[in-house]
Amino acid sequence: GSELRKRIKAAIIDIQRDEMYFASDNRTFEFVEKYPLNTDEVLVNEKISAMNNGLIDVHYVPEMADHIIELSIDEGLSNKDLSLVEKISALDTKDPLKFRKFASRYCNYHHPDSFVVQSEIAEKIMQLFVIDPDTPEGLPQDLLPYQNFKLVKDSFIEEYEFKAFNYYEMEKCLWLKSSQIIAYFTDLSIREGLK
Repeated sequence: GSELRKRIKAAIIDIQRDEMYFASDNRTFEFVEKYPLNTDEVLVNEKISAMNNGLIDVHYVPEMADHIIELSIDEGLSNKDLSLVEKISALDTKDPLKFRKFASRYCNYHHPDSFVVQSEIAEKIMQLFVIDPDTPEGLPQDLLPYQNFKLVKDSFIEEYEFKAFNYYEMEKCLWLKSSQIIAYFTDLSIREGLK
């Protein structure tokens, strides 16, 4: 565990130094900071398009923008209301978790210190973390609900001492170093070599 901590912390420091990893996202953060409210259809459409990265099909963008505006999320975002992620995700009432990855990213761009990003790679890593024998007991096994996912990711952050990084930076690290982290959790010979 401690060797993995050191390697991931070194990776995050390297990632933070390399602006290339953040250039596009920084422009999105600046846009959201300049237009924080979610009441104007054109601006919400632009935010969604800037954040999307293939998380939702393009034909859903106008519908998602209307959904976000109808939810009146600004007060909830200001209050860092985690239930917003599942409310935004529930655009499709038949599959209310369908847009969870996009919804978590949308909220994260507004408050990267409060909303974890629920990406495919993060879900995979957190699932491995939950079943790892060295992980503290009592964590939820079902990571699809946002509250459960956040609880597990916070435990991961606590366990590997990443409190100095916001959720956006943590997500970037998981994305860039996913193969090494997954190998640590799945290949006992690697773990034994790190002790």
